Amino acid sequence: MRLKRNSHLFLEWSADGLALISPVDARTMVRAGQGIVRLLSTLDDWTLRSDVSAFLFDQGIIPERAEELLHILIRNQVLVQEGHEGTRIEGPWDAWGSISMLYHQHSRNARYVTDAEAKDELVMEVTAVPAPDIVKSYSDLKRIYLPRHHRRIDAYYYDVLLNRRSYRSFTAQPLELQDFACLLHIVFGPQRFVDAGSFGTLQLKTTPNAGARHEIECYVIAFNVLGIPPGLYHYDSLAQALEALPVNICREQISDIMYDQPMAETAPMICLTTAVTERSAYKYKHGRAYRLLFYNVGHLGQTFALTATALGMGTFQTAAFRDSVADDLLGIDGSSEFVTYVLGCGKVGEASSTLPLADFIT
Repeated sequence: MRLKRNSHLFLEWSADGLALISPVDARTMVRAGQGIVRLLSTLDDWTLRSDVSAFLFDQGIIPERAEELLHILIRNQVLVQEGHEGTRIEGPWDAWGSISMLYHQHSRNARYVTDAEAKDELVMEVTAVPAPDIVKSYSDLKRIYLPRHHRRIDAYYYDVLLNRRSYRSFTAQPLELQDFACLLHIVFGPQRFVDAGSFGTLQLKTTPNAGARHEIECYVIAFNVLGIPPGLYHYDSLAQALEALPVNICREQISDIMYDQPMAETAPMICLTTAVTERSAYKYKHGRAYRLLFYNVGHLGQTFALTATALGMGTFQTAAFRDSVADDLLGIDGSSEFVTYVLGCGKVGEASSTLPLADFIT
């Protein structure tokens, strides 16, 4: 049997010193003393297992312990056996990179507590510290309160689904204030509240969200909305108000953030959604929670697209944006809060507004 170092290994300094992250399950750490580090630095080619054992013996590790260490390293694919290479970066992972593979492994097989007693203990542990605020508000900024009386949307659901398309240009027609306010409230606003016991008061919205943590915030760039001065705003979903950020905004800035995509030039409104990470991390203390952020914003993006469509608008959504530049524009740090999605909508021309049903079917 011949062995070789896995070419995709990550190291981490733990409380006990240097540790190897298992490529099989990134939640598993393998302690790495000097002998193991020296071994790995030499195994860049296939080596007989007996020679590997001899190397460990030369490092002062007794044969029984050396065999135990080899078993641990092979089981966790720190070392791979010839013909049984196991977890490798292939296909899309080769393009996505080893960091993506590491996170993929780390976030698989979520640990879900079902035992009632264990669940009670976990809830007590989580709620032993105060929960973060369920909404964000800039109380010191100038506010524009939006209409609270929203028109009923009577669009036929099936038609809304079929008419939902992504557009890359919009007409110069401004958005009506009622439609603008209705869209923000339906997509981002709480529809009601529930008493979640130890977890306090939680919001229920039109979009599903893991644990009703609702970590997604909305920043609105209004370019052409009747009654709203052009500018950058945070949407206070509780007050149904826009909070004016003291930032001068122009089309060129947004085009740069969006890599000069054409919809940045014509969309009357653009939303930058962010994730406030502590709201999710308060309850979910494992790596899979990072996946949840993007599930949640994906759900929300679909609700945005369908609602805007039902209001007679065309929409777009894009993940192609300069994260750091967008974070800087909003004055957020990119860690405790970071931009997750760019959404927008507006009126579209008659010729491109809707495809015939036959074109959807073919």
